[in-house]
Amino acid sequence: MVALDQENRSNKSITRLAGLFYLAIIALGIWSEMAVREMLIAPDSGPQTLANIMASGGLFSLSLAADIGMILSDIAVGILLYLLFRQVAPRVALAAMILRLTQAIVLAANLLFQVAAMVLLRGEHFTEAFGAEKLAWAVQALLELQGQGYDLGLIFFGINCLLTAWLILRSGIAPRLVGLGIAASGLVYLSGSGFTLLTGDQPIVITFAYLIPLIAELAFAIWLLVGAGPKSAARRN
Repeated sequence: MVALDQENRSNKSITRLAGLFYLAIIALGIWSEMAVREMLIAPDSGPQTLANIMASGGLFSLSLAADIGMILSDIAVGILLYLLFRQVAPRVALAAMILRLTQAIVLAANLLFQVAAMVLLRGEHFTEAFGAEKLAWAVQALLELQGQGYDLGLIFFGINCLLTAWLILRSGIAPRLVGLGIAASGLVYLSGSGFTLLTGDQPIVITFAYLIPLIAELAFAIWLLVGAGPKSAARRN
C-alpha cells in the first residue's frame, strides 16, 4: 500500500512536470516561429528579409535561444511521457519516445541553418565578398531551408502523435476527446509536412487545420499540469 501511494505521488509529479514542459514547448515555439520568423522572413524577397532582420533589434537571435529552449523541453517531455506510459504499453511508449527524440535531433541540427545565416550577417567580409544583394539571397535560402527542416522533423512528430494518442486512450490519463485530438494532430502534421516537402506548398485547408494541433496539444498540456489524477497513468492491463 505504501509502495502504491509512493508510485501514485511519483506519477503525479511526472504528469505535472510533463505538462509544464509541454506548455513551454507551445509558448516558445509559437513565439519563435509566428511572432518572430514569420514576421521577419519575406517570401521570395531576400533584400526585404535582410532589411527586416537588421531592423529587428536582436529578435532574430532571441528566436534561436527560444528554439533551443523548445527543443530541450521537447526532450524532457519525451522522457517524462515514456516514464508514464511505459506502465501501459512499454514497447509503444518506447517507440513514441524515440520518434519524439528523433524530431528533437532533426530540429536541433536544423538550427544550423539559422546559425549560418547569423554568421553571414555578422561578418562584414561576407558582404564585401558576396555583395549586399547576393548576401541577402544567401540568407533567404538558408532560412527557407530551415523551414523545410521543421517540416521534416514534424514527420517524425506526426507518427509520435498517433502513438501518443493510442497511449492516452488506453491509459485514460486524459479525456478521450484529448486523445482523439492528438491523433488528429498527427494526421495534420503528416499531411501538412508531406505536402510541403513533396510539392513545396500545401492546400489552404491544411493550413487552417493546424488549429487542431494547437488546441489539442494545449488541452493535453493543461490536463497534464492540473487535471490528471495520480493514479491515471498507473493503470495496468
